[in-house]
Amino acid sequence: MAWKRLYSTSSSNSGYHVGIVESVSGSTIYATGFTIGVDNKNGRYITQEMSNGQLALTFNEAGSYEAYVTSYNSVGYIDSNWISFIVYDTTPISSELLADKYIAKVGEEITFTASSELASAYWIGIDNKSGRYLTQEMPNGQLTLTFNEAGSYGAYVTSLNSLGYVDSQWINFTIYDSAPTYSILEANKVKVAVGEEITFTASSDLASSY
Repeated sequence: MAWKRLYSTSSSNSGYHVGIVESVSGSTIYATGFTIGVDNKNGRYITQEMSNGQLALTFNEAGSYEAYVTSYNSVGYIDSNWISFIVYDTTPISSELLADKYIAKVGEEITFTASSELASAYWIGIDNKSGRYLTQEMPNGQLTLTFNEAGSYGAYVTSLNSLGYVDSQWINFTIYDSAPTYSILEANKVKVAVGEEITFTASSDLASSY
């Protein structure tokens, strides 16, 4: 059983606009016909024959949906797995950007991950001391970059769908090309009883580990 979704923009979430055509297709080697079943929170939303294994639908009610197909011939039938999708009627309501590290040497990879509720695409913006360094789409909400210029950087993500967008908060990270210039160790206390804890804190300007 094979499924294919067709949508006008690349989607990192399963978010689809109310009224946008959602096309699905089914195939199996011995089937002579296909019937799709679509459910939502209220139960069965639609049961319909798929001409030549394809069907284009629009959805006028926002929410979460599930669908499966029954493939059949004159001998019998078999049901597919269920697939899930979302129909939305609002702009994204959240936007977050994370990095797998916040300090890296020149040429080292940093992977950025974006997340949002109801977003169908993500664009990252990165600034440094000179201004805008990069604006780039994040396929499937992820992007791995290397930086060839040392310095301090800030980044945010724009999470969008066909109804609008929302920007995340900025995150900061540092790219270095030299060894740390200082190293400090501090303790939260200098006299303790046997068995009492001491917490040590290390700090440095360009250290990636301690």
